[in-house]
Amino acid sequence: MPSQPLWPCLTRPMFPPVPVAFRSAWRGWAERKAIRRCLSACDQIVTVCDARCGTGTRFSLWRRKGWSILGIDVSSSALELARAELERIGASRDGRIVEGTPRSVLPTLEQPIDLIVCCAEDTSLRLDQRIALWSLAAFTSRRYVLVSYEWDTAAERGTPSDCGCSWLQVRDELRMSGIRVRRIETVALSNRVIVLGERIHPPDAEPPPTDRANSVGTSLAKAVGVRRLARPD
Repeated sequence: MPSQPLWPCLTRPMFPPVPVAFRSAWRGWAERKAIRRCLSACDQIVTVCDARCGTGTRFSLWRRKGWSILGIDVSSSALELARAELERIGASRDGRIVEGTPRSVLPTLEQPIDLIVCCAEDTSLRLDQRIALWSLAAFTSRRYVLVSYEWDTAAERGTPSDCGCSWLQVRDELRMSGIRVRRIETVALSNRVIVLGERIHPPDAEPPPTDRANSVGTSLAKAVGVRRLARPD
């Protein structure tokens, strides 16, 4: 007879695996809660540009505040769902969807946007690419920029790390991009943070060309380097 474990319950997981749909719904809820906390420090917002909007999961949040929505994404299949979401929440009349990347669409906007959201960009971008994108968003925005970062607890303790950012690096990157940090909120049960920034440049500044923004980002990245600094007490 095959041998049986003495305690069968110890050979099985104590808790069942969490379904993927539930994990995705939880991440979306936690992100929206952090965004709402950041936006409590904002005023006089009429238009919002959701860069890398995906299927439009954040559209309902903008709609509840009565803002006009501009969604940007490179995936045509995701944009079809985003258009359906605009229809569902009743924002299709004053909202629109544009296919493309933030670097290609933002310089072509005729009017400044009050709030530019780049909450799906940082994980796949290098340091120089992040600074170039934040600089472009700062010049295009009328006032506010909302971005996300991977928070690195090791960097907060002053330990070098290849991923994530410390509080001082987030502040330095955004400041060199022309953005002043207004508020930082953590996304529950994750290493992500949502950062609300306010542009430093004067409102009549012209958006920089994409190639210029990339060159500026590269030079600023060399100045910033890969410093991992501890947060001051």
